[in-house]
Formats: sequence, structure tokens, C-alpha cells
Amino acid sequence: MIRNIDSFLEYMTVIRGASGNTLSAYRQDLIRFAQDMESKGAETPDQITEEMVSDYFFAMEHSDAAVSTISRHMSAVRAFFRFLVENDDVARNVTDVLKQPKMKRKRPQTLTSEEIDRLLAAPDTQKPMGQRDRAILELMYASGLKVSELTSLHPSDIDLRTAIVRVDRGEGRSVRRIPFGEKARNALVEWIAKGREHYVPALVEAPLFVNVRGTGLTRQSVWKMVRQYAEQAGIRKKITPGSLRHSFAAHLMENGADARSLTRMMGFSSEAQTVVYENDEELRLREVYERAQKRG
Repeated sequence: MIRNIDSFLEYMTVIRGASGNTLSAYRQDLIRFAQDMESKGAETPDQITEEMVSDYFFAMEHSDAAVSTISRHMSAVRAFFRFLVENDDVARNVTDVLKQPKMKRKRPQTLTSEEIDRLLAAPDTQKPMGQRDRAILELMYASGLKVSELTSLHPSDIDLRTAIVRVDRGEGRSVRRIPFGEKARNALVEWIAKGREHYVPALVEAPLFVNVRGTGLTRQSVWKMVRQYAEQAGIRKKITPGSLRHSFAAHLMENGADARSLTRMMGFSSEAQTVVYENDEELRLREVYERAQKRG
């Protein structure tokens, strides 16, 4: 069977122009597949049956192999048999019985409510920079802002009376208006009324959140700030500003928020993107329901 694999890889190189990485992965996958088939008595491709192929991937799907690895491996075997059929080396494509494995929906890194409380309490609000950092953390968790959206904010984007933050998504795109809670509002009032004036003179146009030089923050500086406070709060998870955004979404879902509302607040293009924030039990129930509703 190695001869057939070599011919297939030559075809992938010359005709399909496959990359070196693809060829290396396909060779590794196909040799493993061939060895397993030969151990079951199939010395040539035409001796491989649908049952043998199904059993091979069934065993792989119940191993510790990642879904992405299984998917790539299956693609290699499918392409190999298409080549064999086209070259009349086998009479039928025994991989037609295979179904591509579904990629598992990975829930983003989130914080518990207790970890959120510790993180938000970490800044020293007796100092102007601590007031700024508390306002940043509170607003990110209260509104689900991306770090790029946060650093682009100006004071005019915050309506403290109605507790609404306005996110301009760029030319030709809709503006998001996201409500935030009382704690975030109080933190913003303290920063804007007391802390910010230490770095930005009155009537000077500048971003809402500035550094000690009075200029806007970079995304990297916000990442660094979040990591520092997480360490200070004794949080062992490797969190980023995105962890606050994902925690905002996950906690809203856990407390009964509907997918449509969350989609609008997060700026998603589809309600389907909110599925990753459902808890494990909800995901299991959804999968059971979807299987039960299939027809045919």
C-alpha cells in the first residue's frame, strides 16, 4: 500500500500543488491508516471495506485525539480514496460512509463571580491611576467591550445620566449602545470627575482613558494592566481583557439573558455565536434535542 500512498502524494505535489506541511501530514496519516488496515488483513487498497474504515475512525474518535486531528486524518484518507477511484485502483470509494466530525464548541475563558469581585477590588482607588483602572475593569465587565473598543472611547461616548456607552463600529457600520450598571457608573464618575483631570487639562480633547502622559492607552497596556491585577487578586487563570468580555456574556446567559439581546450587546453578526456561552448542561440538552429532531 506504500506504493499507492507515494503515487497519491506525487499527484498532490505535481497536480494539486500541495504545501510541504500538507504532504507531511498526509503521509503520516496515511501510513498510520495503512498499517492499521494491514493489521486487519488488507494488504492492498481494494481489500479495505467500509466496515474497516468505519471501525478505524470510530476508535480514533473515542481516543484522546483532538477533533481537528481526526478531521485532518479523515480528509487525508478521503482524498486518497478519491485518487484511487479515479485511477481505477479500487472499484468504489469506501470512505463515502464517513461523516466529518463536528468541531467541539469550546467555551471561552471566563471568571467566576467571586473572581470578578476580587479583580474589580484590586485597584487602589485612593490614587488617580487606580481610579482609572477600576473604571476600566468595571466598564469592560459591565458592557462586554472589546479592548480595541475601550481604547477608542471618548468622554462623549459615555452618557452617565442614562448609563449607556456608545460604541462606534466605524464608517458605514451601525453604532452599538450598551447599558452598564451602577458600579461601573460610579467608577466612571470618580475617574472623570477626579482622576482624569490630573492628566488631561480641561477642554483638551483626549480619549476617555489616558496614561500618565495624557495620551490614549494601547491595547497592550490594557492587557498588561489586567494581568497585573489578576495576579494581585490571586487569580491563577491566564486571563486577558477578553476574559472580562466573555465573563460578561456568560454571566448574562446564566442569569436568563436571551440570545437576541446578547447578540446586540456583543456586536455579533449572528445569534449562533452566543451558543458558546451556554453552560455544559445546556449544551448537552441542546445536542440531545438536535439529535432527536433529525429526520431520515
